[in-house]
Amino acid sequence: MPDQYAADSLKILSLFIYRYYGKKIIILLDEYDTPTQEAYLNGYWEEFTGFVRQFFNSTFKTNPYMYRAVMTGITRISKESIFSDLNNISVITTTSEEYADCIGFTELEVFSALDLAGLSDMKGKVKAWYDAELMSENITTTQIYHYGFAFDGKNVLIKCKSM
Repeated sequence: MPDQYAADSLKILSLFIYRYYGKKIIILLDEYDTPTQEAYLNGYWEEFTGFVRQFFNSTFKTNPYMYRAVMTGITRISKESIFSDLNNISVITTTSEEYADCIGFTELEVFSALDLAGLSDMKGKVKAWYDAELMSENITTTQIYHYGFAFDGKNVLIKCKSM
């Protein structure tokens, strides 16, 4: 298939969905950076970036049937690279505050996760840690479970920056 056909594929699919449902679509592109890294590591960077620029332009920049798009990956976006042609890019990381009011966990969700991980005995420690955070930030107890958390290889709670 010629590169231009592949590059236009999501724009054409967007058109079909728009015609059928009568609504602009949301495009979710997960792990955009995996093929980027592979191209760099395996010697086809120039060919890849040429195609991706066409693909991103058609899919994200000139697609009148797209409402919004979200791209996820672990590599930080450089606006001077394959993204240079795109407008209105917002880089949101796990430490960004922009969506802190809608991303997080309730107390019930945290305790259920602990139960599922076989760490029910950690509930007191987790609660005490959050309570200590409240005291230092003047937050009410109903707001405490909005912080990220992780467990290392020893199943010890590690404080992550507030999301």
